[in-house]
Amino acid sequence: MNNFNSTHLFSLILVMQSSCSYRLANSELKAPPGVSTIYVESIYDTASKSLPHDILWNELQRAVGESGKLRLTSRSQADAHLRAHLVSASIIQVDPQTITAVKDPVYQPGSEPADYRNFRSLNVASKFAGKEVMQMNIAVDLVNTSSGKTIFSRMYPLSRTYSIINIAGTPGGRFQRADEAFESNFQYASKELSGQIVRDIMKR
Repeated sequence: MNNFNSTHLFSLILVMQSSCSYRLANSELKAPPGVSTIYVESIYDTASKSLPHDILWNELQRAVGESGKLRLTSRSQADAHLRAHLVSASIIQVDPQTITAVKDPVYQPGSEPADYRNFRSLNVASKFAGKEVMQMNIAVDLVNTSSGKTIFSRMYPLSRTYSIINIAGTPGGRFQRADEAFESNFQYASKELSGQIVRDIMKR
């Protein structure tokens, strides 16, 4: 009985060791030589479109921290600096949808005035975009702090199309929903892009 238990225990240890080595040994992804700590600089922007830089900056830091092989640190203690330059950006509204009231409400004496949202849209404002296309070009560099040499450099084009309105909704909420759709999609795109950047750095 003791021999049976010891044999199975030994086999279990071998399986666990094999499983751990398979899971942790990744020769494809590794930190660049001499780099274990990284400082992520603030986003440098020369694009004409105003974007929420802090979202992209936070996602870049998160991706570095979650890499398991690179560590975030201060500017003075970092082995390398990660720089992201927002070269160009555009947000184009597409898929126009005509949304307008059939007729204006009639005022009844003694009643509350009708809300402005219940009136017909002017001709210039009768169409609302159903979707937006967000496009960006971001240049990324990883620079060795000691030597000043560029370790990694790549341009990342990004394009994402998303819905911005609900046709059944009230006109007053459409602008707010468009802003919310943009911010959530910008965050999603920033998270995907940041993860790809860190993976590319560790595959170089």
